[in-house]
Amino acid sequence: MLRSGAGRTLCGRGFSGPPTQSRSTIRPSRFGVRRLWDGWVESKRANQSVWSAQASRAFSSGSKGVGARENPWLGFDMKRVEAHWKKGGRIRAEWQQRYNEQQQQQPDQANTASQAGRTVYVLPMFPYPSGALHMGHVRVYSISDVMAHYHRFQGAQVLHPMGWDAFGLPAENAARQHHVQPQDWTRQNIASMKEQLIHLGLTFDWDREVATCDPSYYRWTQWIFLQLLAQNLVYQAEALVNWDPVDRTVLADEQVDENGRSWRSGAVVEKKPLKQWFVRSTQYAQSLLDGLDESVLTGWRDVVSMQRSWIGPCDGFKFKFGLNAELESQDLWVWTSRPELLWGSAFVGITPEHILAQTHDQSELPEFQINEGRVQRLPLQAVNPMDPKHILPILLFHDTDDFPSESDHFLGIPEICAMSRSVAEALTIPFTSVLSTDQTTLMNSSQFSGQSLAAAKASILDQARAHNAGGYAVSSRLKDWLISRQRYWGTPIPIIHCEGCGAVPVPFEDLPVVLPELDSLKHETGEFGESPLAQAREWLEDVVCPKCGSNHARRETDTMDTFVDSAWYFLRYLDPKNGSEICGQGPAQALPVDVYIGGKEHATLHLYFARFITHFLHHLGISPVKEPFKKLIVQGMVKSKTYKTKSDGRFVPESEVDLSQEPLVEKSSGEEVISYWDKMSKSKFNGVDPKHVIDKYGCDTTRLMMLAEASPTAERLWSEDSYTSINQLQTRFLKLLRLAQSVHVEEVKGSVRSKEFKAHEERLINSRNFHVSGTNFAYATTSNLRFVVHKIQSLLKDLWITPDVVKRDCVEFQRGLATAIILMTPMSPHFCAELWEGLRQVKVKQCPNYRWDKTVFHQDWPQMDRDWKLSLGVEFKDKNIDQIPLSIDTLNDLTHKSALKLVEERPQYQAIFGTNPVLSEFHVEKDHRAVLNVKFDMAKMSPQQRKQLREQEKEEKRRKRERRQEKIAAFQAIEAKKTVK
Repeated sequence: MLRSGAGRTLCGRGFSGPPTQSRSTIRPSRFGVRRLWDGWVESKRANQSVWSAQASRAFSSGSKGVGARENPWLGFDMKRVEAHWKKGGRIRAEWQQRYNEQQQQQPDQANTASQAGRTVYVLPMFPYPSGALHMGHVRVYSISDVMAHYHRFQGAQVLHPMGWDAFGLPAENAARQHHVQPQDWTRQNIASMKEQLIHLGLTFDWDREVATCDPSYYRWTQWIFLQLLAQNLVYQAEALVNWDPVDRTVLADEQVDENGRSWRSGAVVEKKPLKQWFVRSTQYAQSLLDGLDESVLTGWRDVVSMQRSWIGPCDGFKFKFGLNAELESQDLWVWTSRPELLWGSAFVGITPEHILAQTHDQSELPEFQINEGRVQRLPLQAVNPMDPKHILPILLFHDTDDFPSESDHFLGIPEICAMSRSVAEALTIPFTSVLSTDQTTLMNSSQFSGQSLAAAKASILDQARAHNAGGYAVSSRLKDWLISRQRYWGTPIPIIHCEGCGAVPVPFEDLPVVLPELDSLKHETGEFGESPLAQAREWLEDVVCPKCGSNHARRETDTMDTFVDSAWYFLRYLDPKNGSEICGQGPAQALPVDVYIGGKEHATLHLYFARFITHFLHHLGISPVKEPFKKLIVQGMVKSKTYKTKSDGRFVPESEVDLSQEPLVEKSSGEEVISYWDKMSKSKFNGVDPKHVIDKYGCDTTRLMMLAEASPTAERLWSEDSYTSINQLQTRFLKLLRLAQSVHVEEVKGSVRSKEFKAHEERLINSRNFHVSGTNFAYATTSNLRFVVHKIQSLLKDLWITPDVVKRDCVEFQRGLATAIILMTPMSPHFCAELWEGLRQVKVKQCPNYRWDKTVFHQDWPQMDRDWKLSLGVEFKDKNIDQIPLSIDTLNDLTHKSALKLVEERPQYQAIFGTNPVLSEFHVEKDHRAVLNVKFDMAKMSPQQRKQLREQEKEEKRRKRERRQEKIAAFQAIEAKKTVK
């Protein structure tokens, strides 16, 4: 174990070599410290790796090098190391060189990489360019970089792009506040954040960079809109919207908090009717629901249930009813679970929140008090889309308990609904019986009369779909996607409004419709629902109708919801320079995204919209897949210690809190302060600037501090206290490396017997295989990077306790250290790259399988020895009752049947189950472990067997009680002796 004193000294000293000593004050010693530091300085002048210069001066001349039990950080400046490997994109160049060499290998050459030649798409969710990274960014992009490095080690050509979700209200508000154009503000922020991401040492494919505010990008966002319009999936309709009177824009329901306030401005949201653009995403509800059963979806877990809950059970169908009234041009979409009974419907019921109820003065509507509560009748009628002669009244219900789940309307069918019959009879609304006496066929249903219910249902749905009148499966609560926003800084909707032709799409060849620059972004003088784009008179009115050529036309002034921009960016990354199509067929084959990383707050809306657009593009033949994301890593929120006064809840910066006493108090006022963990926010004074942390510790250490304390899916309670353990890990790496170097140039004292040497060798072999198995499983399957660090720490501990003579003479020590460095490289690439350069300078190379003339990025990823044994675990009542050692190949080839056969022959199994029938569940994790969970099959047991089992269980409980009593008695006897003494 590390000495605590050394750990404290290093923790206080930091990583910059001898930070409190100048070069001239370092005293020469028999370990050559002065020469090593001189070599380090000269290496930077020569633009070389630290170790390439150090080793040539410290070791080639016979010097004994820095002792492993001296300060291993002397001569090792972490920040300069990182600067060296960042310069000119060295790490990315190393990876590209490795991939190029792989491609040049002959087909018959062995390639140990598991993904050699395959393209792996690793994608973090792209950020809004606010201008500054926060610690949440550090977490998500560190995770994605680790995954990218890991898959490169597997021989894959990794796509790891980055871009900017650059449109949106925050930039528009900031530009208004600072009196600049949103374009300029956004461009500056992008440049700043890009520099910060590079400073973090991330290996993004910057040649694939996109920004949603770039006309070359939103040209294709507009193209998608027009394709949706061509497929009758876009429409304009009156809708009751959430109006933010401060930001003067429409908000989605999800952007209004539980108190009815805007998520951004905090203003009380007003409900107002407004004509809006919608995407008929509900038409793909069944396809999206079915897609959640895809076997390719890994790591989705509770996200699948969130998506299912959002979509709802597709147990009904929507139909487009017409409205039979003057000045009512829009349609009424009605959901029903029984489409075959349309001709049996008597009325359409709506709630007070329905747009039709909101656009009528309810005080003037005729009112009826019936058993079902207060009901009012609207001066409108709904027209059956299958039969224009079938006209239904529209009723406003104030008691909506009988309405479908979360629906604002209801189709009353008296023949199958007692409430509907009661209402129809009370209001003398005529209705028709459409079911035969035996309720198996239809009657009084136009051309569908005489058909079986199933046949009629299928025919009605087919006809509705053929006439664009609905007929697609959907839940009662799922709504269409409202994409209109009354903002300037967004993708313009490519529509021209003509006085004669109505809404006409902009021709494809005229895309993009480019945002004009505005002198002012103010809303104050505008009308309700009017976008700032209405000020751009020349842009707005200098246009002709593409259909009839009339000059009496004007452009649409609404812009699109930013969710539209982010619903397809992962496709554009694959072919970002293509000016003739959204994405070529060849590049599109990289879909689906293999690993998608982002916050859980996006698990519903963003994923739903991205899945919808991909399903649609698959229908067009553009996307080769329906589901865009294969593996999902949903990282938890980063929280910070937060302080506020107990009396009035006023937030207080940590620097103003007296932390030396309990309870905590504010230094200036003496008021009691409470502390808790909360999401980082400027308003709460609990934010942490990543630049400050990176400047203090370096990018690799910052990444490790972020990743090593919690699994990616868990919340990260940020504290710099985690630096101590990371420092100890890095220090042990350096000490082991110094030892690996020194044992071959210094005299090693002591000796071990042959039997003891063999035992250490066997221990190192088992340790290496055990930790490689666990680490590979964590990287490839669970993505639990905290577990990776734990495994590497454990491996280093086993290497550390090995006697020096074994370190010198046993190949497994050098192999184990090399393995640990490579396993750590995805998480700490700059540090490990330099460690490998040091390992390359070891005088005696005992492991011929490494490419000693290459950097760490050219090494094969560690694998287990093929003759090492894994285990098949047998579980009963959540307890492990047996472990069966198996070779790796045997375990990987196990099936449920073969595993059960192996287990049935074991005495542990026989002692519990004998010949009784059992139920079992089997799970195998390749190259890691297999588990067979066994329990009694009570349904197949005979009465005699069940009786015998109950007796066995009673006997087992009796024995447990006896053992417990014996333990208690023994403890009491010991206590009694103590009392006597």
